[in-house]
Amino acid sequence: MLPHARSLLAGAEAAVRAEVRPLRVAVLGKRMAATELMKFYLARHPHRDTEVVISNMITTSREALRSGIVDAALARAYGGPVTLPDDIVAASAYLEPLYLLVGKDHPFAGRSTIALREIAGQPVWVPGAAVPSEWADFYRDLSALSGIPVDTTGPLVNLAEIVERIAHSSSLTTFTGDGGRTPWHPNVRRLMIVDPTPAYALALLWSAGNRHPGLRHLIAHVADNYNRDTAAACWVPERDRELFAVPGAAPGPDRQPVPLPFPR
Repeated sequence: MLPHARSLLAGAEAAVRAEVRPLRVAVLGKRMAATELMKFYLARHPHRDTEVVISNMITTSREALRSGIVDAALARAYGGPVTLPDDIVAASAYLEPLYLLVGKDHPFAGRSTIALREIAGQPVWVPGAAVPSEWADFYRDLSALSGIPVDTTGPLVNLAEIVERIAHSSSLTTFTGDGGRTPWHPNVRRLMIVDPTPAYALALLWSAGNRHPGLRHLIAHVADNYNRDTAAACWVPERDRELFAVPGAAPGPDRQPVPLPFPR
């Protein structure tokens, strides 16, 4: 009976190992800051069994998390047409500063920085903000604060096409994030926005009940690498402030922060 028992035990252990699948993390698009954050993580921890799931504007990374397709998502924690479930936990991951892109013939082209108030009244083209989403709400809040009209007209084109149109215009502008990979163009200029710097609050989201063995390691990595030193110079919408420790933080009106289920 002993050899048979050992055989059964070996089979059970193999079944348990087979159940430990890769940790799945959703990001929005291939050029975004969330994707770069995960590349940074995997480059420093190449032996972590982690699968990056690329989402899009229709099936967002938050939707992938809500539907159980992934274990975690990198996305804004607040805003959007669908409120996240109460069991979703959020941790600050990255404050992504926004830059203004202009063509070489634009009046702002000779500058390297621009104050947010100087853009007031100047339409900024962000076609992706036409999609009801957490990022559309971010731009709506930014417009209300700054007086910058956010133009969402036109087709949903990719970032390369947006850059191409900016390059050939003397009036068109757009926003781009510091953490993503904006296509290079010789006729496009990038201006840092200051006083304050608008920043997109990228969070790591996961379910409090998820006990995937790889999740704790990713949470610790994100906590250790959050760029909190930039928070004092940044503006984020009111609901993001407490989570990201941005000055002027106040408790969010729709959801209180949930304690991390694992010790840091």
